[in-house]
Amino acid sequence: KGTKVIYTAHGFHFFKGAPLLNWLLFYPAEWLLAPVTDVLITINKEDYARAQKQLRAKRIEYVPGVGIKTEKFRRLTIDRQEKRAGLGYEEEDFLALTVAEMTPNKNHITVLKALALLKDRGELDRIHYLICGRGEMWASLERTAKELGISDHVNFLGYRTDAPELYRASDLFLF
Repeated sequence: KGTKVIYTAHGFHFFKGAPLLNWLLFYPAEWLLAPVTDVLITINKEDYARAQKQLRAKRIEYVPGVGIKTEKFRRLTIDRQEKRAGLGYEEEDFLALTVAEMTPNKNHITVLKALALLKDRGELDRIHYLICGRGEMWASLERTAKELGISDHVNFLGYRTDAPELYRASDLFLF
């Protein structure tokens, strides 16, 4: 009835080397629904090539990654030292940053466990992990950080509107 179907595939489950079960479950569904798709957007070259060859969507596009416009990050100039000081850190501190909803699929727990390993090796001294976002896992992640003995190296910043500035003030982005 005139509705346009635009499908952004954030990675097909049937890729080179994927388990046979993935191919049996997901490929037929994608193949059957492709003809009713007006635009199929893929985010990696393997999916784009497969869609071009095997799926019959009316139009297939390739957009690297998830389409984040990076210009605002490259053009941004901030006083890094001032931003870090405002968060309670010095220039010598190593800041790792995650900006993401605190849900199980974002897997913050892996970073917390890695920080605990660094602590056990005596290498956590000036390393700090900043987590921006909200979500169902917040309290659980705080408990885990405390249980692992790294809570003084983990800063839960909550929802922020200054993410581009935080990226520039950090040394490493983790996702």
